[in-house]
Amino acid sequence: PTVSSPLVKMLCHRAPVQAVAADPSGHYMATAALDGRLTVWDLRTYKRMHVYTTASPVSTLDISQRGLLTVGFGPHVEVWKDALSTRAGSPYLTQLLPGKGVRSLRFCPYEDILGVGHSGGFQSMLVPGAGEANFDAREANPFQSRRQRREAEVHSLLDKLQPDMIGLRYACGGGGDSVIGTVDTAPEEVKREEARQRAEEASAHNERRPKRHARGRDKVGKLQKKRQDNIIMEGREKSKE
Repeated sequence: PTVSSPLVKMLCHRAPVQAVAADPSGHYMATAALDGRLTVWDLRTYKRMHVYTTASPVSTLDISQRGLLTVGFGPHVEVWKDALSTRAGSPYLTQLLPGKGVRSLRFCPYEDILGVGHSGGFQSMLVPGAGEANFDAREANPFQSRRQRREAEVHSLLDKLQPDMIGLRYACGGGGDSVIGTVDTAPEEVKREEARQRAEEASAHNERRPKRHARGRDKVGKLQKKRQDNIIMEGREKSKE
């Protein structure tokens, strides 16, 4: 966050808050407290919409991509359908875990699976209609490769740039005039000469230099000495003739 203070402060319950879950669309939020109340809020107006009561205080909450609300309290797991925009009369699914306390509930994205963490370990539940079936690959692609994931991270970082940080590039020493939209009026001879100089600089930079190894038969000193010996032998042969 780029702010040092909270944007919104809400008094949701008179008792300590135990769990909070937000709708992926950003329209609704569910909160639960030790008083056994489960409240649904409209984040667009910050007003209370519905209030549910549970047998014991809720320990964990989660909302799926399709708006299913799961509630965990004691050994019970409940999944409510259409409980955010309207008030539901009864839960969509219920699951009892005898002798175990539910600690965390999480929906699997793009899947109809609910993960349940309890005092005895972990198990999964099948919840039809929980995951988003028709996903947008431009928004979030669950089958993206490693390269696509890196590119998405770069694009997300670029989107965080403020508009005032983006500006036009200006010519160096040209009085501050922008080089965008200008025409290069230099003669063709000057352009060819500049291109030739750039090519010469690139070829000089890419010129391969002999490697100097500390050891080995291809040492530069040995090669030079061998060439000198060959020259001396050729001179001797000519003198003999």
